[in-house]
Amino acid sequence: MRFLLIDRITSLTPGEAATAIKRVALSEDFFDDHFPLKPIVPGVLVVEGLAQLSGALLRETVNREGATGVKALLDSVAVHRFGKAADVANAVSFLASESSGFITGQVLRVDGGMLL
Repeated sequence: MRFLLIDRITSLTPGEAATAIKRVALSEDFFDDHFPLKPIVPGVLVVEGLAQLSGALLRETVNREGATGVKALLDSVAVHRFGKAADVANAVSFLASESSGFITGQVLRVDGGMLL
């Protein structure tokens, strides 16, 4: 089963930006357990919607600019590759291990050194 968390892309400029909308009804399943009687969309679903829109933007950028568009995107990341789920999992594993026992109150950025 696939969940689409965007209903319509309202604007998309390859290589630059995209906007989309999600129509939400009070009958959505996620409202049943998430803050009952208070219709707040769970943050993880908002992030998933952003990821879906980002994927559409990347796809259109690659379709328009080909390999040069991907190269330009990867040039903005210090490690020159796309991140993987394992990159985040390794950071979480480290923070949950005894090796991080002396680390407190820090933000660990897992972004490959992306330059914005």
